[in-house]
Parts: sequence; C-alpha cells; structure tokens
Amino acid sequence: MKVGDLVQIKEHGPTTAGGDVWHEFMGKIGIIVGIGKRLHIPAFKVMLLGEVVEFDHDEVEVFLNEAS
Repeated sequence: MKVGDLVQIKEHGPTTAGGDVWHEFMGKIGIIVGIGKRLHIPAFKVMLLGEVVEFDHDEVEVFLNEAS
C-alpha cells in the first residue's frame, strides 16, 4: 500500500493494548495520506471521517470496489 490508496479498516482487526477495538472506524473507507510509525511499528496515516488517524499495517486493507 502507498500514499493515495483507498483502504478499508478491517472489521475484525487487532485490539489495542487495553483490549478495545476501534469500533468507530471498523469497516470505514479512507485514503492513505502519509506513512509514519507508532512506537517502532510502521503505520499509515489515513484520512477518515474528516480527520487523520494512524493505523498499523495489519489494521487496514486495500479497498476494492466491486462495481469498477
């Protein structure tokens, strides 16, 4: 994945250290606007619901539009 790709936040992705899932973002579609790191783990900066949120690589997947 790279900057500019449309991605979907996985519906059953990893949990946070507290065991919580980012429910408000699950299944939502956004666009990668940057690449960063969360602690030492590579992450994507995703524009989603009007804000930029960081997700680990294993929390997102490329969005494939079946209609196209």
